[in-house]
Amino acid sequence: MFGEGEAESRLWPSLRKSAINDNDFPMTYGAQVRGFIEVGEVAKRFIYEAVNIDKVDTLIPRYYNVCSGKEQSILEF
Repeated sequence: MFGEGEAESRLWPSLRKSAINDNDFPMTYGAQVRGFIEVGEVAKRFIYEAVNIDKVDTLIPRYYNVCSGKEQSILEF
């Protein structure tokens, strides 16, 4: 997950800061694969589930794996 409010030492804020300042961004070859998803999208999914809670049996725990479903290398990101 990436987006606003993320720690500045993480990938997205570091990359964004370098781009805004027109600086090179030192990194590996970027072959590591991740499932990047923007924090706003995760929030939308949580809100949807909270609003629709009355449609399920609340005594049964529900678990969700919130992800983009799209693998992407750090270089592609």
